[in-house]
Amino acid sequence: MLRFYFLLVSVFVCTLNAQTTIQLSEAIVNYTSTYDEVTDTSKGGFLFGFTIDDDATMYISANRISYTADLSGNPPFPVVVYIDEYTGVNGNGISEGEDILEYIFYGEYLYARVGASPDNENHNLLHRIVRIDVDETSPALVDITAKENINSSNVSDLFIEGDTLFYSDTVENEFDSDQEVIKKMNLSAVDPGETIETVYTATNDDLLSYTIHNGFLYTIEIFEDQHAAQNLVILKTALEDTTTPQETLISLTTDLFYDNLITNGNHLFFTEDTNDEVYTINLTEDQPSIETLITFSDGEEGPFDSEENFFLNQINLQENVLYVGANNDIAEKGYVFAYELPEEFTLNSDKALLPQTVIYPNPAKTRVVVEGSVQEYKIYNLVGQEVLSGNFDADQQAAIDIHGLNSGVYLLKIDEKNVKKLVIED
Repeated sequence: MLRFYFLLVSVFVCTLNAQTTIQLSEAIVNYTSTYDEVTDTSKGGFLFGFTIDDDATMYISANRISYTADLSGNPPFPVVVYIDEYTGVNGNGISEGEDILEYIFYGEYLYARVGASPDNENHNLLHRIVRIDVDETSPALVDITAKENINSSNVSDLFIEGDTLFYSDTVENEFDSDQEVIKKMNLSAVDPGETIETVYTATNDDLLSYTIHNGFLYTIEIFEDQHAAQNLVILKTALEDTTTPQETLISLTTDLFYDNLITNGNHLFFTEDTNDEVYTINLTEDQPSIETLITFSDGEEGPFDSEENFFLNQINLQENVLYVGANNDIAEKGYVFAYELPEEFTLNSDKALLPQTVIYPNPAKTRVVVEGSVQEYKIYNLVGQEVLSGNFDADQQAAIDIHGLNSGVYLLKIDEKNVKKLVIED
């Protein structure tokens, strides 16, 4: 298995339970806040969230500024101001005191959660969910529904699957206590806000994070027991089949707060701020356990100095590359790191039922043969761009002509199931 930073390649051996250390200097994107003389404040120094579109453009929501970064070159990738929320430059629809807090790209649009700025005293400002056409020269923020339909200042964690947008929220229950829920709306409706409904109600004190995969909802939740100890659980819940009992994957007593839950293949991935680490869980194990996948270092001996206030705040996946967003509050800096997942973290749960697929030669120069029962292929570069695709003729040998591709490292996806690393040489 190899670890890559796109076209800049760094190689090391990685096994399933090995943990990788990423140096702060290896960030593929980093930026620092700037001072605004008009408002006498700094802006753009933090990273709230980020997403990546189909053209390898990263969109970053920062403090009162949104950036873009073109990932098609060699890292580190410079950022360019996309929306200046103080001045309204290149962005219509931002009100005073609002901030873009989260981005998610899906289909042809960029979706964003807009709420109160962290420095805004009015934390009860209603959140909005907006859509942005990234092809527009001057991007406009268009509400997908009236904010009164969402009617909340606690929206977070946007997730889109098909035509359905999910988000977490906090509501008041019958006992006048806050209860955390997950809601959904249909984006294809004339007014998505009229389709909002609750799909899950957390039974514990706090819902820290969630993700959805193959019809199941995975949640990280915490509660305090009678001894005031904090208990953390990771739960698996069927979204549609109410007859399937909820499954507890992990249960432990800890003072840690896990967050930013995502899934890929047979694994869950999530972060923890105190230890500045990315963790994983193998869902195929009978008794899943938490394994450390990535740690971060500033190049000095030992862990980060806690006074640096470095913390992880988002992870994202794009074609088996794990992106990790981080902040340094003291220095007012934002970072994004990239890590190509080893193959065992990218395989689907039905892999055991699939015939073995072998590719050769690898490295290859002009032609690569795929051996096995296969029908189609797609080749991606390490920024997630599809560079070649096609179908195999059942009457011919499954071979791919690659003479038109530049030398480098690629990902070969076979029948949308198997992913192989392919090296092309001159």
